[in-house]
Amino acid sequence: MNVLKGQKVDVKNAYYLFLKALEASKRLAIAKLTLRSNTKLCVLKPINGNCLQLATMHYINEIRPSENVPNLSTNISVDPTQLKLALQIVKNMTGSSDLASYTNPEQERLSATIQSKIAGQLIVSNPVQETHVVVDLLEALQESIKLNKGKGKISSSKEGKRSARKEKLG
Repeated sequence: MNVLKGQKVDVKNAYYLFLKALEASKRLAIAKLTLRSNTKLCVLKPINGNCLQLATMHYINEIRPSENVPNLSTNISVDPTQLKLALQIVKNMTGSSDLASYTNPEQERLSATIQSKIAGQLIVSNPVQETHVVVDLLEALQESIKLNKGKGKISSSKEGKRSARKEKLG
């Protein structure tokens, strides 16, 4: 925005004018953001009719072309039975999602550790939990169906679009 010297600008009005212009045009804005002398690309997206969401992006030279990623298959085929089970998992987990239900476990552990330290408690690190490795993909898919039956976590395209309009996330 170009402003003449001595000219006052109503920043609040400019913000909402920009937001409404993006909203009405159904477009996103690409911008540059400098934090700690590091310039990043970002995308600005209007959400809830009163806020702009900012998400950082990568410059094209920071993104490795998929052709340069080692060990990627070019001729992909999947077992029809496994695909059917995977589709069933997606269907069982499809529903509306509440982004507030997702939390950052590292941040929670750090906060708990800080609170314990403030309370004068001795800080002891917990051992790393071992995970069970499943070798048979078909067995893993069947187990996942059993575990996730009725749990809605993945947004369907129609429901997801409705939720995205409400939440306007990324």
